[in-house]
Amino acid sequence: MESDNRIYRLTDKKEIDAFVEQYGSKFLQFKADVYTRLKGLPSGTFFKPVWIDIFTLVKKEHLLSAFIKCACLFMLENNTIKEFWEFDDHYLHIRHIKEDPEKEINYSAIQRWYGKK
Repeated sequence: MESDNRIYRLTDKKEIDAFVEQYGSKFLQFKADVYTRLKGLPSGTFFKPVWIDIFTLVKKEHLLSAFIKCACLFMLENNTIKEFWEFDDHYLHIRHIKEDPEKEINYSAIQRWYGKK
């Protein structure tokens, strides 16, 4: 497998359409499987991320391109400020960051504290 997978990133949604046209329902099932795997990734915080080696998620090397394109589409559809998925710079690892509302920084309390100084 490659040591730099940026060449496989999604550049246009027409790439997904081409997979659907070529493989039909088989590709749609593959895409659903990718989405399930990404939703099931362990989550970390921005400062303590849990990076997952992409090759543990892709079972067959010839599916790497399709996996990365589906993962990119998943991120476009599902990423929010409070929860997001992202690749590293070379598309070798992926992480799931989820904001923990229990540990959210209380900026108003910090501002009040500094106001007292």
